[in-house]
Parts: sequence; C-alpha cells; structure tokens
Amino acid sequence: MAERICTRCCVSKPLNEDNFRKREGYAEGFHTWCIECLRIYNAWYGKKDRDANPEYYRAREFAREMKKYGTTIEWYRDLLIKQNGLCAICVHLSHHHGTIQRLQVDHDHDCCDLRTKSCGKCLRGLLCADCNIKLSYLEETLRDIGIWQSFSETVCHGTWTSKALRYLTQYQSKTQEAIA
Repeated sequence: MAERICTRCCVSKPLNEDNFRKREGYAEGFHTWCIECLRIYNAWYGKKDRDANPEYYRAREFAREMKKYGTTIEWYRDLLIKQNGLCAICVHLSHHHGTIQRLQVDHDHDCCDLRTKSCGKCLRGLLCADCNIKLSYLEETLRDIGIWQSFSETVCHGTWTSKALRYLTQYQSKTQEAIA
C-alpha cells in the first residue's frame, strides 16, 4: 500500500481515505495534509474568523434562528419595538448571569413541531428566558388538568400567573384565526 508524508506534521501514513481527504487535482487524488492536520487547521481558522467578525456570525446565527421560526429579522425588530424591548409578560429585560440577553420568540407548541420548522402563524410574542420556561410549564399543567377558564378566574390579579394567562388569552384567538 502506498504511503504519504503529511506536509504539515511530517508523519508518514498509509494513503487512503481514513488518513487523507480526497481532492481532485492533487497527486494521486488526495490532499497533502492528513485529516488530523486539516481538522486542527480548520478549527483554528474558523475560530480566528469568528473572533475577527463576531457581528457577522451573530447576525448569521440570528437570521438562521428566525428562519427556523418561519419569520424574519424585521418581524422580530418590529415586535421588539412594539414591546419597548421588554418581555411581553413580566415587562422586564431578559438577563442571565448579569448580562442582558436577547428576548426569546414564543410560539404555540400545539401548532408546530419545532424540531423541523415553525409555520410562522403560531408565533405569539417575545419573552425573557424565565417567562418562556415558566409559561411552557403553565401551559402544560393547564392542558393536563383541563381547567383553563376556571383557573383564570381564581388567580389573584397582578401576579405573574394572571399576567401569563392574560397573555395566553390574548394570543389564543389570534393563533386560531391564523391557523384556520
């Protein structure tokens, strides 16, 4: 079996797809660097590029997330302005370990399976991480015990739960209209 010396680490390895990547135009159809050296170089280069252009990569990741929700960056921006940059339930900034975080997109889990992609019609609002998690537990609990309307009448006004129920009621009719 033929061997090749990696031009980066100078180690002789068998010339096969386990050790060298296939490349047209290279001698014998394989890259001159071994797979380990290519992996190390690509990781270094990617980190260097991300460190040099953090805004670009942050914007790209944000656009990818909005696409997953079936919406656009402009929709997020407009809703953020409408909510004055605050959570739709608790009316606070989203913060985690002392740093301000981006608000999370809230959607109706009964409508779409988010493992693939949201339809975009079941989006409700922007929530802080704490409210988003609490709301998912509240929805699940109310769905399990089936006391949506009667529960909302017994909750004390001004509490987080009353605000969350008002939020859900506000978006429940809009979601049903959009889906129909």
